[in-house]
Amino acid sequence: MENLHRLRGLKSWSASSLNLAQRCSFAYYLKYELNIKEIPLPRMVLGKHIHKWAHLFCKRYKKKGGIPFKSEESFYNQVKGDWIRNYYVKPIEKVSWSSKEEIFTLAKTLLKDLCINYYDMYKEETPLFTEHKFDFIIEGIRLRGAIDEIRKPSNGKYFIRDIKTGSPKPTKEELENKMQFIIYALALGSLAHKHKEVREQIGISNKDAERWYGNPDYLNDKIIVEYLHLKSKETFPVSFTNLNYYNLLDAIEQTEKDQREGNFFPTNKEKNPKICKFCPYGTIHTISTENLVREEFEKRRVYERPNSKDLTLNLSAIPKFKEIVYPRNLSFRFPRKN
Repeated sequence: MENLHRLRGLKSWSASSLNLAQRCSFAYYLKYELNIKEIPLPRMVLGKHIHKWAHLFCKRYKKKGGIPFKSEESFYNQVKGDWIRNYYVKPIEKVSWSSKEEIFTLAKTLLKDLCINYYDMYKEETPLFTEHKFDFIIEGIRLRGAIDEIRKPSNGKYFIRDIKTGSPKPTKEELENKMQFIIYALALGSLAHKHKEVREQIGISNKDAERWYGNPDYLNDKIIVEYLHLKSKETFPVSFTNLNYYNLLDAIEQTEKDQREGNFFPTNKEKNPKICKFCPYGTIHTISTENLVREEFEKRRVYERPNSKDLTLNLSAIPKFKEIVYPRNLSFRFPRKN
């Protein structure tokens, strides 16, 4: 019970939240500090849909003891039918489609390619665990999320795989500095330390599990994280050391400091056009929006009473905000001043 209260009292970090903070601190502030609900882009919901069916594929594979679909076409048809049902017939969420036709265009092109590639790669063997959740504390920092795949060990190495459906192929430098993957490598140590089932299935000894989690040797190069570029069926492996671990701690500490001090800025669109293009908050990355957010935030930070509850500002009620392209009925939630 003490550990539960300890977890609840800590700010948590996930791989996705830290990645967003590194790509664009302004977008991170909108989503995680002000709780602005994003309207996802088509490629985002497509990726989520593929991950859902990848998990179902592996779950059914284990239950049946073999391939759960008659053919790759059969697998694709089920995934496509669920896609049309969830995003056209009875939409489960609002998505920023360019038009309704985009739903069918994606189903016939990218969704089909990804389904066929996934079936071809996984028809012979599936991972030991899929979408395995983790939640642990290291150095006073709470990390939580889910690992796409924990795979069978090979040649004394332990493998984690992350499936990417729309991202470009990574460079070696990008992989080595990908905070998401460093968190996953740490998470495997945590899972092996806490869960006997994980240790036994991936063949990690009790001694290794104790050494990987709770001592200075947090990251071990025996843990390999694979970036699966599903569109090309290529995998890009990377391993990490303690230097990467300390880089992760520094990145989290700096991000928290920047958010506390109001050092959140939109990504430079000219230098990083792709980041804004594929960001659900891209339409409000303007100087006028940023100034408005800072102006209202500062007023509440200065005048808010120490013991008052979090204040909520309805942006749609602000006259200046009517000139800005922004989803309706959204609010900013301002944290209390310490």
